[in-house]
Amino acid sequence: MTTSIPALPVIATQLQASPSATSWVLTGFLLSASVATPIVGKLGDVYGRGRMLTTVLAVFALGSAVNALAPSIEVLIAGQVLQGVAGGVFPLAFGVVPHTSPPHVVGSTGLPSEGAYTAAFLFSSVIGLAATGAALLVPAQVERRAAAEIVAG
Repeated sequence: MTTSIPALPVIATQLQASPSATSWVLTGFLLSASVATPIVGKLGDVYGRGRMLTTVLAVFALGSAVNALAPSIEVLIAGQVLQGVAGGVFPLAFGVVPHTSPPHVVGSTGLPSEGAYTAAFLFSSVIGLAATGAALLVPAQVERRAAAEIVAG
């Protein structure tokens, strides 16, 4: 969802949509996620978390395909609404992790251990640092390309 924020002006231009219609690209996703999260969590309790996790991920993939092929802003919004259903992954994951993780990862409380949380944050830190390093390269590439265009132009 957040990756679509910088693309909104391009989306509006490509799909010839008004700013208010384009804002529904984000709003549709957020509204769908807000509604779907508790419902999907309850359906996971009733029908099985694994089954619902599979279903939610399939709906998310369908939404991605709809977005990729969207010929209009209305279809793109519909794809975003489908993707918003993936908000239900969170309660499902919290229900699945204690039953699928090895004992050293899940403590006696049924929640991930302190070591598991630490590992998750360290993993996020490594990804964040790698992204920061990549971002540092972007301005240099943009400046080189702009200088080359000025010389050539």
